[in-house]
Order: sequence, then C-alpha cells, then structure tokens
Amino acid sequence: MTICLLSSAHQAFDKRVFMKEARSLAQAGFRVISIVPHDGRLPPTDGVTFESYPPASGRLRRIWHCMRLLRIGMTITTDAYHCNELDSWAIGRILGWVRRAKVVFDVHEHYPGMVNARRFPAALVPLAVWIVRTYIHVLSRLTDLIVLSREGLREEYRRASRICVAANYAPLDGLQALEAGGPQDGNREEMLASGGFYAAAVGSFRRAAGWPELLESLTLVRYPEINLVVMGDILDGSREEFTARVKELGLTDRIKWLGWLPYSVMLRCLARCHVGLVLFQRWEMSHVHGFPHKMFDYMAAGIPVLVPSYAGEMCSIIEDCKAGLAIDASSPREIAQALEYLYEHPDERCQMGARGRDAVGRRYNWESEAKTLVQAYRELFSPFGLRDGR
Repeated sequence: MTICLLSSAHQAFDKRVFMKEARSLAQAGFRVISIVPHDGRLPPTDGVTFESYPPASGRLRRIWHCMRLLRIGMTITTDAYHCNELDSWAIGRILGWVRRAKVVFDVHEHYPGMVNARRFPAALVPLAVWIVRTYIHVLSRLTDLIVLSREGLREEYRRASRICVAANYAPLDGLQALEAGGPQDGNREEMLASGGFYAAAVGSFRRAAGWPELLESLTLVRYPEINLVVMGDILDGSREEFTARVKELGLTDRIKWLGWLPYSVMLRCLARCHVGLVLFQRWEMSHVHGFPHKMFDYMAAGIPVLVPSYAGEMCSIIEDCKAGLAIDASSPREIAQALEYLYEHPDERCQMGARGRDAVGRRYNWESEAKTLVQAYRELFSPFGLRDGR
C-alpha cells in the first residue's frame, strides 16, 4: 500500500514527519512518498521518495503554494494522504474525494491554542478560535484516521471515528548510537569542552519559546560559568532582536550557537551539556498543552530538563520520572534560581539525567509508538477498519 505525506510547512527531514513517521512506515513495508516545500530535487532517503515544490515566503503565498501541493498530489497514485498541517488537511480531503483514497490527519499542535492576541487583534481572538475549532470538528468527521502526537489532544477530535496516539518520544536508534560512540563532530563538540556549565536550547528558538526570559535570567545568575548553547535557529523573525539583546546585556561570550545538527551529533553535544531547556511561554496556549520532541531528546542525552509548571503533560512526565524541575518559565528570576540549583548540586543533577535516560529506554521511546502507527495504518487498509475507535 502507498502512503503520500502532504506538507505545506514542514521541511523534508522534519523530526516527526520524516525521521519518525515516514521512516517507520517505510520500514514496515509501505511505499512512502513525501510532498514537501523545498528548493530543488531530493533523492530517495531511507525508503522515502520525495516530491518538492518551492517553499512559501509568507502566509498569503502559502495559500497559493497549497494549490501547487494539490496539483502534485493529483499526480500521485496512493492509497492514503497523510496530512501534517491544517491547510494540507483540507488539500488532503479534496484529494481523497477525487482519488478515492483514505485521508489521515497527523495532529502536531493544539491548534486553537495557537490563536492569540499577538497574531490577531484581541477583539477577533474569540472568533478566530471558534473558526479553528469549527474547521477541526467538521473535517474530523470527514477524515478516516486521526493520529495524535499526545493523548491530551483527544478532546478536540472527539467527533472523529478513528483515533490513534503516536507520541513524540525519542528514537532509540539515536540513544544506541550515543552509547556506541556514534558519529562525531569535533568542531562543535570542542565548543563544549569541560570548564563551563551549559544550558541547552534545541530546535525552534522563538520568543514564545522563552528566549527573552532566558537572556534576562542569565544576567541574574551568580555564576558567570553558566552559558547558553543553541542547537537550532530562531524562526519567528526575531533573530536580529535576539542578537541586539545579547549585546545589550553583555552576554556575547556566554552564548554558543551550533545551529541545526544531525540527530546523532545533536545527542552527543547534548550529552556534554548540563541541563535542557523547555521554556514555553504561557501566553501561547498551545504551549500549555505542549509535548515537544526536545524534552525527550534531553532525557535521552542524560541531562535534567527544565519545563514550565503550567504545562500539565510535560510536568507529569518530568515529575513522575524525577528527571528535572518544573518552574514558572515566564519568570527570569525563577529560571535563574533553577539554573543555580542545578549548578550547585551536581550529584542530584546527574541522578535526574540518569533517571530520564532510563525512562526513555524503558517507556518514552518512538519505537513503541511506531508500532501503534503502523498497526493503525494496517487496520485502516483492512476491510474491518480500526477497532473501538482507538
């Protein structure tokens, strides 16, 4: 059976869409085609074939580029369209009717929670939330399978008849490569030589991910050895503001920018750090429901994690595993106090990291979730469908 992944925004080698889902489905024997925004052609990788179209440079252009996604999708003979965003979901539903294929929506975020006064005029926020929820409720009824990235998203999709959960846990192959030595990147790893205390921020490092609060916290800590390491990039247009703020606060020598790294190299670099940061801000409600890859990557690398005390699902895991600290991530002073505590208590810090890594190996790993995803697809393609709507 063939599965065609539709992406209007996710990049070709996205951690969830490609590294976890597409590769797992290909390894299970499905023919997998991924249509992604990308300049130029992409060779087949790990059993996944790519079709690409130029990425959009703005929200209005993204609407036009979705039409390109539709046109390319029409040329693909497939048994299911696996949609990764709200707009590609609509494209997939149209393609499903035309091509008589199944439609699957992969839910990555709490989408109503992404509507806030920073994106819309405050008076229009309730209307925008209603529109998003209505869109979800209508399309859920018209979709063959909903795949949730965490259990806490189920309520929004209660009208769907078929749901499975494939959570954003860490892949064991990265953990195994770390234990075996794995690929090295001497230049980047040398930047994390012993002598400093490194707090790591992985992935999309936006204002909503707490960089303003984090920078201010670094001015409050009593130990100048505490440094920030960024493994990713700022994708919300605030990179220049970040750079200016770093200079203004005199933090230039305490910020190490490694950029995007291959997963195995990132894990090796994380293993040289001392704490992983998830500082989602409460003003974006989707973060209150957050369940990011990076939290499990930090755990896999064996370092403690700082998570927002107002993010229920994250807190429940970290507190259950005793793998880090829950703090008010909107408070620079509380962030600073947590960093100081971990700096001053190296034994407890190492124990937290070890417990997190053990939890990934035992429970919070992608391989267990991949089995659920593959089984859901096999049942979707069977004449009996999914059982009990699970």
